[in-house]
Amino acid sequence: MRQNTSNSRDSDDDFNQQNNALLGVPVWQDSNTDIQNGSYLEAGTPHRSAPDNSRQPPRHQYSQSNPSTRHHYAQQQLEQQPYQAPQMVKNVANPNRVLEDVHRQRQSNAIAVNAVPATTEEAFRLIAVGVTAEGEKRYESAVRSFLDGGEMLCTVHEQETDMHVRSLLNQKATQVIAWAETLNRWIESSRVGAAPKRDSFKVGVDMVNRLGTCAGPVSSHSPAELRTMYYTPCANKVVSNFTNEGYRLHCIEEGRSPQLLVVITMYNEDEVEMYSTLKKVANNIEHIKSKKLPGYEGDDSWKNILVCVVSDGRTKANKGTLAFLRDVGVFDEDAMNIMMVGVDVQCHVFEFCVQLKKGKDIADSIASKHLYPPTQVVFALKEHNAGKLNSHEWYFNAFAEQIQPEYTVLLDVGTMPTARAFYLLLAAMELDPQVGGTCGEIAVDRPIPHLCNWVIAAQHFEYKISNIMDKSLESVFGFISVLPGAFSAYRYKAIRGPPLQAYFKSLTTPMHELGAFQGNMYLAEDRILCFELLARKGQRWTMQYVKDAIARTDVPTDLTALIGQRRRWLNGSFFALVYTILNWGRVYTESNHSYIRKFFLCIQYAYMTANVGLSWILPANFFLVTYYLVIIGFLKDNWGYIPTDKISPYAKQIAVQVFSLLYGSSFLVQLVAGLGNKPKHIKYLRVRQSHFSNCPIHNMPILSTTSPPMVAHLSRAMSMPSSDFLQYKMSTAKTFHITSPSISTVWHRGAAALIQWECTSNISEVRLVLLRTTNANAYAIVADHVENNGFFVFSHVPTTLPSGDDYFLRILSMDGHHGADTSCFSIRS
Repeated sequence: MRQNTSNSRDSDDDFNQQNNALLGVPVWQDSNTDIQNGSYLEAGTPHRSAPDNSRQPPRHQYSQSNPSTRHHYAQQQLEQQPYQAPQMVKNVANPNRVLEDVHRQRQSNAIAVNAVPATTEEAFRLIAVGVTAEGEKRYESAVRSFLDGGEMLCTVHEQETDMHVRSLLNQKATQVIAWAETLNRWIESSRVGAAPKRDSFKVGVDMVNRLGTCAGPVSSHSPAELRTMYYTPCANKVVSNFTNEGYRLHCIEEGRSPQLLVVITMYNEDEVEMYSTLKKVANNIEHIKSKKLPGYEGDDSWKNILVCVVSDGRTKANKGTLAFLRDVGVFDEDAMNIMMVGVDVQCHVFEFCVQLKKGKDIADSIASKHLYPPTQVVFALKEHNAGKLNSHEWYFNAFAEQIQPEYTVLLDVGTMPTARAFYLLLAAMELDPQVGGTCGEIAVDRPIPHLCNWVIAAQHFEYKISNIMDKSLESVFGFISVLPGAFSAYRYKAIRGPPLQAYFKSLTTPMHELGAFQGNMYLAEDRILCFELLARKGQRWTMQYVKDAIARTDVPTDLTALIGQRRRWLNGSFFALVYTILNWGRVYTESNHSYIRKFFLCIQYAYMTANVGLSWILPANFFLVTYYLVIIGFLKDNWGYIPTDKISPYAKQIAVQVFSLLYGSSFLVQLVAGLGNKPKHIKYLRVRQSHFSNCPIHNMPILSTTSPPMVAHLSRAMSMPSSDFLQYKMSTAKTFHITSPSISTVWHRGAAALIQWECTSNISEVRLVLLRTTNANAYAIVADHVENNGFFVFSHVPTTLPSGDDYFLRILSMDGHHGADTSCFSIRS
């Protein structure tokens, strides 16, 4: 497969290209770029008949059984039906003048075509001029431009040597001339009624001998749906009008309604990520087939599953990814660029049954002879970049609404579910009809080789603990605060209607009507969907976490990318949690949950309220603990394990002032940098600031008060005789304070990880503890929100301990992620 490494998100020509697209002018690729198809070995473009409609342009009917003669048939049809010049009505009261105008217009058309060199670009320009005139209600001028453009395309298509492009130009010429006739008939009828509207149309492309080396071969003897790709330019401005405006997916036209829909959202990911995700989806389809779930039995079980890949913006898509999709049969640039002319396309829809070759990667799959089962794929390439939420709107309000599936699975390109993931998510909903949404574990891809990277190791531990403790606990109550859009599944009837309306509210409501609170809240719309599912009126839907359903994903590899990611996450999640708390009463007044369920949900409500409150004041708590336990202990010589009484009071004051100045400067620099800049725009400052903060400033409570007492106690324990080790006690005169999330991290979380055999998470633990002290400040500033973190301090630990007294251990956890937890116990002699 040809590779293309272009991965630019910010093209200087995006604006001009989108404006041209509005006029129907395609963005032509250079002939030397990797995205070009080159020469095609098979001519012919199958086309399906359309229902009889007086306003629908006439279309050629191509034989599906004889592809070698399709192009000749189309050309004969065009020759057998010579184009008749329309009557251009200018003065209905004078018929003789009408005939003279028609004759004069026909001659002007011929002169215009002969005067201008017949090229594809010129023909498309004329069609674009006609579209502009039609939009301005200058219908006579529009008809003239359409006639000129259509006739020029007829001339150009006869000169085209590429049979595939020639067939497409032939179809486009026929379509444009037919539309000119339709528009002219309306003009001749004295413009009775509204102006005619363009009907939706679909183009078939024969994929025999046109697929790349990583896709299974197809021949002329293969079933039609395994060798024909269909392209539809969708011009519906309102996404929910997809079905009402006549657009139909191929599976619906074939009389099938798949029970499982999978959406894969895409932006500018490369072909390696796309292949990995599609391969994993094919693995899951194969596993579901082997398990013979109801509705998924037999060799045709793949017909009950449909995969939708929605790409956010045509100019943003990675060229290498488009080349890969072209090679597997779900993208054709020639069909798109030719058939979109004159149409204000909002989304380009390609449909094909893909059969990938099995292999570890693209290169390995080329030589493989083993195939995955066929996979019905709909590739929706949005014309404009409108965000991931808009991609989900196309999926839910256009495709899923037309198909009405039983279940729907949400994925991102780059997310790689294990072979059993889909089966386990579906099985959870099959076994419990009350479950409306499920999610599995999102894990860091290949964490072991990257444990030396502090950022990756910290995220690995955070992901593991979040799944082990957070989602497991929330699943017991029946409400999971967020089912991640990168890997989750829903029962479609559970979210259809009001929950999805709330999910897309930020797209359907002007921002000035939403206000600042809701505007921030809908940055985390997936949390809104979960709450709306729980509190749906008259229903009792719950959510469930499925631990064994695992999907691996790539994570940010540096602190700048991590802060940028959390900046998008945290601000919206905070407001969404506040929204959930303020609207919690709907669970009791509108939903139909049992009284026992509502009682336990009340406990979860108290937990979330405490979580939000502690998160809001976390940076202040961090500084107060640093001040009172570190600075005051240093000034009053209360540390015990580090003698400070010999340091002069003046030197102590200087040290405290320097530390306070550095801490305040660090905070202010981050505050100013975060006011109007994205993390990637101040990468150097962020990196330097994080290194400066991590070492001597934010980690001061850990570095100065944790290591010395631990070393002192370990040294003392190692030097004790074994007979005295159990008698080792601490005095009640000095209390051993541990103020940290890391007590729950080191002990409780670590123990929970070991219970579930997640040993690698404990290896990453120290990196997370040290990194989180910076995150408690940096995340809060760049996102105007507090990340769920804590701190880790030992204090009042004497080096010499009297015996004969009780030993008291106080654990005071201030972890914004898990709430406040205070416990105290004693060990007696």
